[in-house]
Amino acid sequence: MVTHQLQVERRTAKAHRPKTDALPLDYATNKAHIAEISISGCSACGPSDVCNVGCSTESNGNLCAWVADDCELHAEGSDTDGENFVVEMSTDDGAQECEYEADTYCSLSDSDSDCASSDYDFGDENLHVELATWAAEFSVNSTALAALLKLLHRYHPSLPKSPRTISNTPRSVSVKATAGGSYHHFGIEKSLNLLHARGVLQPENSISIQINIDGLPLFKSTGMQLWPLLGLVKEPLISYVDPFVIGLFAGMAKPKNVAEFLLDFVIEAKRLQDEGFLISGKRVYLRFHSFVCDAPARSFLKNIKSFSGYHGCERCTQTGQYFSGRMTFPDTACTLRTDQGFLDMSDDEHHLSDVPSPLVELSLGMVSGFVLDYMHLICLGVVRRLLVLWLRGPLPIRLSATVIAEINNNMMALRHCIPCEFARKPRSLSDIDRWKATEFRQFLLFTGPVVMQNRIPEEFYKNFLLLHAAVTCLLTPDLCINYTDFAQKLLVKFVEHGCKLYGQQFAVYNVHSIIHVADDARRFGPLDNVSCFPFENFLRKLKKVVRKPSLPLQQVVNRLCERELLLSEHVNKPCSNFPQLKGVFETDFTVANCPGAVFYYSVATDTYTLRLKNSDNCVMLTDGKFGRVQYIFQHGAEVAVVVRLFNSVSSFYEYPLESKLVHAVCLQSLGNVHCTYSISDVQNKCLCIPLRNNSFFAVPMHK
Repeated sequence: MVTHQLQVERRTAKAHRPKTDALPLDYATNKAHIAEISISGCSACGPSDVCNVGCSTESNGNLCAWVADDCELHAEGSDTDGENFVVEMSTDDGAQECEYEADTYCSLSDSDSDCASSDYDFGDENLHVELATWAAEFSVNSTALAALLKLLHRYHPSLPKSPRTISNTPRSVSVKATAGGSYHHFGIEKSLNLLHARGVLQPENSISIQINIDGLPLFKSTGMQLWPLLGLVKEPLISYVDPFVIGLFAGMAKPKNVAEFLLDFVIEAKRLQDEGFLISGKRVYLRFHSFVCDAPARSFLKNIKSFSGYHGCERCTQTGQYFSGRMTFPDTACTLRTDQGFLDMSDDEHHLSDVPSPLVELSLGMVSGFVLDYMHLICLGVVRRLLVLWLRGPLPIRLSATVIAEINNNMMALRHCIPCEFARKPRSLSDIDRWKATEFRQFLLFTGPVVMQNRIPEEFYKNFLLLHAAVTCLLTPDLCINYTDFAQKLLVKFVEHGCKLYGQQFAVYNVHSIIHVADDARRFGPLDNVSCFPFENFLRKLKKVVRKPSLPLQQVVNRLCERELLLSEHVNKPCSNFPQLKGVFETDFTVANCPGAVFYYSVATDTYTLRLKNSDNCVMLTDGKFGRVQYIFQHGAEVAVVVRLFNSVSSFYEYPLESKLVHAVCLQSLGNVHCTYSISDVQNKCLCIPLRNNSFFAVPMHK
């Protein structure tokens, strides 16, 4: 106990009234009669008794309002009429002295009955929630939040001082040791009920979810890593697209035993599949849409040979050939594996042991249910491999420094053409080791056909177009329905032609496996439906909440629990209404039959954002025409766009098919006639790249 004695001189309230501009606005406005007064003891407690903080006893309209953190104030002496008296303060912290200002504030309003009453707080309850939301949204660490709360507490005494209190941090975390690390299970049922409580998920007979499991390294200096089990609702369709965490493993390496790692998940999933669970009194059954993982994670979960093994292909029974220091799969027509064959272990060489994967207990196709994710397989696998061959491959394949410099210059010149939906602008090929999957995807589908035309050998360019056209078909919803078989033939030809150009060593696991990607498109639709992109984005957010090396699992669990409590506050939160208009501006342009139309700079739908600048105003309409949006306006409840159409639409390339068939077109001659279309008539926003002779290369973008 540390005791302080202060000599507090009695002063008049008028002479030492606090300045209004030194106080918060709401405090100064509503507490205009705040003054410093002399302390002569509380009328209720007496001059020599302990006066507790927050004493609500009225004394001639004055209230005792001692504002001191964790301090007990004692008035010594009984001479209340004297000029001076001694105030004794005691603090419970023996290591740190209690700082107390002799100037003490007290309310003189007759209407106040308690210094901590609700009309002193001025919406502190809402401030509490907003602070917690702000801290979670911007990943504010506890030290910074504690410092902010200390500042705010003087003006909002009802606010908690502890960041754990304001964030509703759990007091403890249930963690069990398993598979060489520690594990916490959140649960599928709990996560789905939370989505329903928020008004996002409506109960139906069954709910289909997609599963992703992958390793997440945390630090460069240690081997500590997380292995999250993530889920994503696929059916029924919902507007909430972020994955949810089912379970979380932390260890210095990947789980040592897949059965131990998946034990809680398999037990719960089997129960929900067989018995179902209740949502608002309705019994709902769980179904698995697909498992979306990279190749190492798939082999780990299925307990099979990895991609570097002789029997490593997950879709066909081909035996690999070790060639030039790597495992290759040059054959493109082998017997396909089946779900039943996997359960029967008909190919012993494909499995690591006689013990099957624990996932076989679930109603799940162990071959058809594990999709070949195109983010890892094509973007980070095949496209990256092609570029590396052109940059660093054998001399007969490698591009010259002059050609590479031309491609780099063209890539940088396209930066101003990239729409706002792209998170990254084109970068130089010299940075290829730092390219992300979205950049390889952008190069394959949009910029690559332009920057490499007439610059790389024709055979290389045609081989690249085989991949470009096939993947475009498998990613475009309307093309995926009718062109899946054609796309598979293009992919087979790409592999066979690539082996002739680059040698048998080109046919590694990733290159070979793309011939099986079309099977996933037949089963699940466009490849974006079974992509790792949403999960990888979520993993990036998950990694940010780990702020120090000690107890990373507990840190992530605490942050996720805090987030769940905040989300539960937003029950039945309405979804964003589309289209959303922004940027009102004045113009002399008028629209026939639309008097009083209001013009805007941009309009956002659930799939794209249109703006009045060249990088964001090219569109493909439902009638197949292409144009540039000149005006965006609203007339009554109707949102419409004014478009100038291109007079000439032709194919950009002729091999392996006319590019018009996959909506990759060359546009010329922008007309002067303004045509008005409803926003619903805009089928796709396009990426539009300027070419020579006042022409443009346009490719539709898809969600």
